[in-house]
Amino acid sequence: MAKSKNGKEEKAKTGKKETPQNTEKPKERFCSFCERSSTVLALLIAAPHNVYICEECVDVCTKILNEAKAEIYSPKITQRTRTAASTSRPSSL
Repeated sequence: MAKSKNGKEEKAKTGKKETPQNTEKPKERFCSFCERSSTVLALLIAAPHNVYICEECVDVCTKILNEAKAEIYSPKITQRTRTAASTSRPSSL
């Protein structure tokens, strides 16, 4: 430190602005589905209104949706179509 004309010590000016240190910890977040902490998760996806979902819960949801879609969109054989198929025989020549 250098002394000024009046004998007081002053910090040397470096031309850089002093920035206050950010001492706040980042807010810990949790998956809204499995409640695991963001500190143990590799990926946490944010949605509106402080709702979060982790990568593993996304995988589970994807499997559930795929199974539901397969069930909804798969051709279903009903009793009526089975009966109609078994009674209609090709005519013999």
